[in-house]
Amino acid sequence: IRSPIMQETSNDFVCELVKWIKENGICKVVILTGVFDYTSFGPEIGVGALKLIVPSTVPEECDQLEQVASSVNHVSVVRWNNNDKIKIHGGGISKRLFTQCISKGISAVFSDEVLF
Repeated sequence: IRSPIMQETSNDFVCELVKWIKENGICKVVILTGVFDYTSFGPEIGVGALKLIVPSTVPEECDQLEQVASSVNHVSVVRWNNNDKIKIHGGGISKRLFTQCISKGISAVFSDEVLF
């Protein structure tokens, strides 16, 4: 899904999308994004090509993803809680969509791919 170009309408877009997700009974959402390697910063450098951000409120999903990630090169899993800040360069609406889904009780996983 492509978000609106105008930032003023992006909040409405996210709210409507989350509303549609709930109305259609979708209980799990995977948000995929990608950025170029040169936009990586600090702790992201050398972490891996694929970073999965999973809310710590779903420990079973965190454990399952960590188990899978441990057997795959270039994949890391980050357990996120509401007090943590998510740093995503070029994330657009992805961060808002992730936090809105979590706040509305929709299980969400955020995947941030670093493109080389």
